[in-house]
Amino acid sequence: MSGLLRGLGWVERQLSSTGNIHLLHAYTRGRHQVKEGRKVSMSTERASIETLWQFSSPKTLGRRINGVTFCRTSPWLVVATYGALGFTGTIEGSLVGWNVKRIPQPELWLSLPGPATVVSSCPGAPQLCCVALLDGTLHVYQLDTSPPQLVMDTSVSVDKHCSPVWAVEWRDSQVVSSSATKKTLTPSGDRPPSFRRLVIDMQGTPTSGSEIAYVLVSSSEDGTVKEWIFIKGTILCCTTLLNVRLPLWLSLRISGGLEEVLRRSCMAGDGSKGGGVDVGGLPLPQKVPATSMHFRPGDKTTYLVGTTAGDVLLCRTFERERVGGVYEGHTALVTRVAWRSAGEDANSIFLSAALDDTIRVWYIDKPAPICVLKLVETVSSGYVDACWCPWYGNLIAGVHGGGLHLWDISLSTHTPILIQPHQGATCVTFSPHTRNVVVGDAEGRLTVFHLEGLEISASIFLKYSTKISKLAKIGVIPVD
Repeated sequence: MSGLLRGLGWVERQLSSTGNIHLLHAYTRGRHQVKEGRKVSMSTERASIETLWQFSSPKTLGRRINGVTFCRTSPWLVVATYGALGFTGTIEGSLVGWNVKRIPQPELWLSLPGPATVVSSCPGAPQLCCVALLDGTLHVYQLDTSPPQLVMDTSVSVDKHCSPVWAVEWRDSQVVSSSATKKTLTPSGDRPPSFRRLVIDMQGTPTSGSEIAYVLVSSSEDGTVKEWIFIKGTILCCTTLLNVRLPLWLSLRISGGLEEVLRRSCMAGDGSKGGGVDVGGLPLPQKVPATSMHFRPGDKTTYLVGTTAGDVLLCRTFERERVGGVYEGHTALVTRVAWRSAGEDANSIFLSAALDDTIRVWYIDKPAPICVLKLVETVSSGYVDACWCPWYGNLIAGVHGGGLHLWDISLSTHTPILIQPHQGATCVTFSPHTRNVVVGDAEGRLTVFHLEGLEISASIFLKYSTKISKLAKIGVIPVD
């Protein structure tokens, strides 16, 4: 019976793809031209955007899309998380997988116990998918089983986040000894042994008597960044990598300066028994919620954290009580941080998007942004998400409540090359395989846009963009 159902599903996909063959041709247009080592340029005169289709069904309409990602091994599969960002009304969430070859109906539907905030596919094991929930729980599902199997659940862990999780990232998996794992899981009354004693080969492959341990890092509004190490069905350990705290000088500045802090402290001391350093009845804002996170490409120890205070923190896994750097400039909550994924100095340039209507591009060694992307008019609700293009290092997509902006940082910092109205847009991602961008919205619609006007060139990476990092180092690029 299971074989018959799989066969019928295959026939249905073939019929569906045949009926939408013209859309598939448009979707894959230019796919084989984007190759490693080739340079892509964009012209403001020729650039255009075309709406191909929307992924939606009666079950998803009206449900807010909070996160979307492409399957890393297939250009056809898109996974999105749904759910209202609140605990009133409908509190269920869902994980939905869409197949480009089967547009009208979802390929995967998985009900979740609460609204889902973010989704991340494992690079080394694409069948594994991590979903973060609004209550701070992490679920990892194995999607190649029917039905999908829950292989990790942090709701039973004492180390569970106590606030919403807004960023999840997979790290390199490790090979551990099965016998050592069993000993670790046996209660002994002592402190749990270090996970490092279980590791056989950090880069090895599983053999008899060993298992693969997967590593996840999550950041939450509770002000912590945590690392989870698990085998299928069991959490081996959880480590708090960072308590997100602002440096004292920055806390003082946010509070209005030292004189203002002392003045309020005296006022609080006169009217209360305890006294102490107090700002309007609250302590100095040292610990802040983490709203976004991204590890530096090629570096296992360095990562960025965005905060509700508008600051971006440069952190390292071996420094758990302090930060390596602070990037100031945003005046509102930071919704996204992301390292550049293509082009020169990809691991030294990053972006940050915030609700202050700006996207800022930074160089790791400079405290000020090398450019600020901002429209002359006010952006509806600020930028709620942004990402780099994986096959063109100067292209940035940002979404706000009114639509999609595509910026080419080599051409302009005040005028996007493309503006696509899209009411209620909430998240955005580029396809790593084709020239398409996907936008989710508050009404449960996942819209696929195709980009035109890209030119393949074997020459330099745009006349000015190849020098962006070098100019940034010497401070030539002006900041608005």
